[in-house]
Amino acid sequence: MVPLLQAPYGLSRHLVRFFFMCYVRANLEQIVISDARRNLSKEKTPELLEDLFAQPKEYRVRKIEMSGPEIRYLRQLKEVFNDPSASSFGEVAKQFEGLMHYMTPLRLELIHQDKRADVSKFYESLAALREQFAQPNANRDHEAREYFTETLPDNLLGLSKEQFFENDRENIEKLVKKTEGYKKFPVEAERTFQLETLRLMAREVFDGSLIEKDDIRKIVKTWYDTLPEANRMASFENQYLGNWLGFIRNSPSGKDVMTLYLDDLVGEPSREWHTNLLLKQANYVQTFKNYRKTVEDYTRDPLDLYRYMAREVFGASPNECATEAGFAELWATWHRNLPTLTRQNSFDVATQALLSTIELPLPTKQRYLEIIPAQWKQAGLFSGSLPEQWEAWTPLHLREVARQYHSCYATINAWKPPVEEADLFRRAGAVFGRPDTATANAVQQGLREEWLPMLSERTRSAPWVGMKNERPAALFMAHLLEGTDFYEALTVKLPAVWHLPELKTWSEATLETFLEKLTALKREVEHYRRPLLDVLIVVALEKRNVGNEAEYRNQLYETIRPTEAFSSHAEQDQNLLPPDSLPALLLEMVRGGKSVEAVVRAVAEAIQLPVDHHVWTKDEQTTFVKEFRQAVSELRDWKFPEDVLMQ
Repeated sequence: MVPLLQAPYGLSRHLVRFFFMCYVRANLEQIVISDARRNLSKEKTPELLEDLFAQPKEYRVRKIEMSGPEIRYLRQLKEVFNDPSASSFGEVAKQFEGLMHYMTPLRLELIHQDKRADVSKFYESLAALREQFAQPNANRDHEAREYFTETLPDNLLGLSKEQFFENDRENIEKLVKKTEGYKKFPVEAERTFQLETLRLMAREVFDGSLIEKDDIRKIVKTWYDTLPEANRMASFENQYLGNWLGFIRNSPSGKDVMTLYLDDLVGEPSREWHTNLLLKQANYVQTFKNYRKTVEDYTRDPLDLYRYMAREVFGASPNECATEAGFAELWATWHRNLPTLTRQNSFDVATQALLSTIELPLPTKQRYLEIIPAQWKQAGLFSGSLPEQWEAWTPLHLREVARQYHSCYATINAWKPPVEEADLFRRAGAVFGRPDTATANAVQQGLREEWLPMLSERTRSAPWVGMKNERPAALFMAHLLEGTDFYEALTVKLPAVWHLPELKTWSEATLETFLEKLTALKREVEHYRRPLLDVLIVVALEKRNVGNEAEYRNQLYETIRPTEAFSSHAEQDQNLLPPDSLPALLLEMVRGGKSVEAVVRAVAEAIQLPVDHHVWTKDEQTTFVKEFRQAVSELRDWKFPEDVLMQ
């Protein structure tokens, strides 16, 4: 176009435009205007022609040479797809080629099974045309013209190109009519087959008679409404089953019921079916039979309820409440960690029902879905009528129950006694130098780790257990050493011995009194001295019990005084007994009438042991017993020497 406008022989722009418009009008069906870059044909409009003159380099203009019969043929082919913009066989071929783009396996199978051979030939030829177009450097206009003027007439009418155009008006009408019918065939055959499949399913699964596709809504809804509430509101892991039930409940009017039932609600959509279609239909019907049986046989899983309540009460995720045991453990852990005073407190009826039931040795389902909700219902805590069977609970019922659980949970957590246990244990631990103790077990552990090792061995090994009913210090030490319930010792037994009220009624003044007595108890233990009688029992000389020091003194004196060594005053003659010997020391102590304590101290000093028997180790005590008994035995066996008597 540009050369036509150039001097010296160029024409005026208006004249060129005029001639071009006339040329396009005269050859309208043969002129192709396309994008110069992508070679995409454009619909010929006044706006396009104006833009062509404004930007001529952006467009390509071609004339497709066609005979009169070809033009008439092309005009009718365009009407098959209602595409008036097509100006060549190549452009019309794009529409025909598009039929294969939407060809599903089911449509191909229905084409293959159709008794008319022309249908298969038509779509086989389209597939071949697509392959030709896909070849590198393919001449689409040439391939398309050959397809429509040679291949298609031969396949559909059995005519050569020359025979086809000999009587073009009649032949074109026949061919276009067949083509239009074959174009619609896959979609219509697919919808017919799908409707037959839906009717088969309605009859065999629901015993329903389906005329129109939308009748399936009413048939299925009638069945659904007869189900128990729990079955209707059930959730299933099968995604397709869940989607089906959701569709039944909500019945979205904008959803095509055929697409939904035949494609969206089954694992293998009908559009993907091929080969044995009767078997596919049977499998489809069986799928919905299984859906129905699954829903009707449904027994509600309490895990869904547990998870909802666990989230509402504890803020627990599904992973934290993955099993029934996990749900029960959430409550058990919370209950174990409650202060004992809280567990023992008297709450309102609803809260007390929860606390008293948690510890019952019953199945989780019975406790949390039956007993507790039944007691709450009896107390009139639910606005509506809560079904006795938890399987029939609606989401509204579940929300009400979960809300009541959370209310009781919050009430229990918020309750505080006048003196909290944690404060008692921290201050009790501080008496022993461990203020970081917030529980009875922590107090006990702190004392066993730090305070007990500081005590002497004889203090730790004292017979506290045997004395625990005699005084508070023995009671305290017995619980500490035995590792028994230290909570009970601090909160029940010691307060009872000291005539203090129950812990839950304590005031700050009562706590101070308790701590003062505990401090005195600590001093008593730390200043403990082993009774001398403990030593005397070990070194008893006769096979009889020693009840007190006086009894042992008499026993000792009665043992030594009758001896020949005592009557001979052997300790006064070094020729008879060495003056620094233990037997001589015992004779001297008995003759002087010394106390048992003085005897023990003197003997300990003589054999180089600590004179304070309280600090003796077990080995030192063994040494003392051995030496003492040996000395007594020597005195018993001592005889006056004959040579000394002769002198």
